[in-house]
Amino acid sequence: WKALEDAGYASSSLSPELRQRTGVFGGITKQGFHLYSARMQDRFPSTSFASLVNRVSYHLNLQGPSTVIDTMCSSALVAIHEACEYIRQGKGDMALAGGVNIYTHPSTYVGLSISQTIADREQCVPFGKGGNGFVPGEGVGVIVLKALDQAIKDGDGIYAVIRGSAVNHNGRTKSYTTPDPGQQAAVIRQALSQHVLDPRTISYIEAAASGSEIADAVEIVALTQVFGQRDSGQGDYKIGSVKPTIGHSEAASGIAQLSKVLLCLKHQTLVPTNAPEDFHPTTPFHEWPFQLQREVSPWKRLTIDGTEVPRRAGITSIGAGGVNAHLIVEEYIPETEHTHQSTNPTTPILFVLSAKNKERLSECAKQWLLYLQKKQNADLENIAYTLQIGREEMPCRLAIVAHDQKGLIQQLEQWMAVQESTHDCYFSERKASLDESNGQVTETSDLGELARVWVAGNAVSWSGLHQGKRRVRITGLPTYPFKRRTCWINCDQIDRTLTEIDQDKDATQTLDQVSQNKVVEFYTFMAEKSNAALVRRPVAQGAIPTVSGVPTEYLTFCPFEEKVPGFSMSQVFVHPERYPDEIRIIQAKQAEMRQVLFCREDFASVHTFLDIGCGHGTDVIQLAALYPHNRTEFKHSSTDLAERQLQRPIPSQVRPHYWHRSHLSHEQQSRVIPKHSHLT
Repeated sequence: WKALEDAGYASSSLSPELRQRTGVFGGITKQGFHLYSARMQDRFPSTSFASLVNRVSYHLNLQGPSTVIDTMCSSALVAIHEACEYIRQGKGDMALAGGVNIYTHPSTYVGLSISQTIADREQCVPFGKGGNGFVPGEGVGVIVLKALDQAIKDGDGIYAVIRGSAVNHNGRTKSYTTPDPGQQAAVIRQALSQHVLDPRTISYIEAAASGSEIADAVEIVALTQVFGQRDSGQGDYKIGSVKPTIGHSEAASGIAQLSKVLLCLKHQTLVPTNAPEDFHPTTPFHEWPFQLQREVSPWKRLTIDGTEVPRRAGITSIGAGGVNAHLIVEEYIPETEHTHQSTNPTTPILFVLSAKNKERLSECAKQWLLYLQKKQNADLENIAYTLQIGREEMPCRLAIVAHDQKGLIQQLEQWMAVQESTHDCYFSERKASLDESNGQVTETSDLGELARVWVAGNAVSWSGLHQGKRRVRITGLPTYPFKRRTCWINCDQIDRTLTEIDQDKDATQTLDQVSQNKVVEFYTFMAEKSNAALVRRPVAQGAIPTVSGVPTEYLTFCPFEEKVPGFSMSQVFVHPERYPDEIRIIQAKQAEMRQVLFCREDFASVHTFLDIGCGHGTDVIQLAALYPHNRTEFKHSSTDLAERQLQRPIPSQVRPHYWHRSHLSHEQQSRVIPKHSHLT
């Protein structure tokens, strides 16, 4: 919607021919809504990749191809390439193309961690030593594509020109996800060859680099193969990456890269790639065919063989599954610079806005006030033309006849204050559907009359109003201010439903069924069934000394500096009589671990000791016996477990707390961490 509006098109006003020849191409590789279905009884939240583009075609009534692309991180750039091919081959006249990446379920981050593709820090460093993954990013972006000659003929606003695009695959490499510098170089050469472009004319590279040391180094090798031998050029050659700034948005990363390049072309400025001061590249800088852009600087045109060439950039996206994509983007230089007179136009203009209701219309007027106050010497005639032909006409309408920018600002301010019709300002808040509008009004060129009949709900032949005049669509104007809504699954209801389900289950579950939680099952089994030999520890300064008559059996694992061949902790616990040597090792390490844990504690000054997940309760009972003033508390899954294990009563100042998984909410269950001791 916003992309079409920005381009100056309203989907409802497209001709039947253009509607049938407008395609939608989108890249996506993740969603995750369906993962919430396991937590719900009567609902099944889900979507499909196809719906990403099919719903766009449906809502905008676009009847060309509606194609979804999933090539992982290169999805958006591949979607743009497919859209370009659709137009190049003459199959279509216009296309919407882009990508989206959102993380809707926590398991996405778990998966990235398990596969070790996510960074272990908050910012990725492209091309640097020690890079071990990317920082995830979310985003969505869309562009509108047309053939260049047709866009010029139609008076479209043009951000840039795609001079070449190409897609290939690595084929078989050392592993499924191993990048191939040869194929990355090949896809760049294919994009260059599409319009026989000289590699020396590419002055900037927006790299795929996302923070993986190996993958980023491979990309530099590929770029060196294509651009490393150039000569006879005058000017700077730069490289950068948007990902340290906004993260790596996977399927949407290509549209993020392209958006950055388009903005750089618009402002003729290169922006820095975030990198630390002590940045150490994997490949030495002197071997790079481009210099890392690390500051804001003008983007100057190159001079090749004595001829100045347009600013050109190459954009690379690399999918983890082996799909490489490259796009070559060039600044648009019109044959004749468009000029306008807007400070004192010879004729007034008709400025029109519409919205679903007065609230949205007020927001729209507010946006335009800010725009006009900031934009000096605005092209009012073409702005008015763009609003008339390139916006959906909605029931709540505002039309202003203005002679200059200052007068238009004053009229908008006045309407914002009173929100009613005044001189040269026409307002109507219609409730009826636009399907009830009257016939087109073409008999008058009086702007005041056109404004009056338009706000009344009538259709106007805007093209007739501008007949014989050279008009162009203006890009970058304010778009429709949709009311912000949160569209999400009611997780509170999910959690309540889950709690009710668990409570119902626990009311009928047997002890064996409770043990389906494998962590609880294992811990309970070890506490109740183990018969390992008791550990006797020597007294050391600061450590908990052994109390006469109190066994010192510890239900804990123990740290080993090195792997012990053939050692199995579970086997030792289940059959201790078979593993006397291993038990001696465990005893020594358990004692050593407690010496380290408690060596600095002065228990004489401690008044409360809390042990969560206390095992056999040995520590707390020893402390209670040694320091009667010390109140000792422990949490356990069985109130009499420690008493049964130690075969002695629990001292009076020791307070056991019984907890069971049925007493915890789902969120609490997932956050219980056993064996944490706190001293106060």
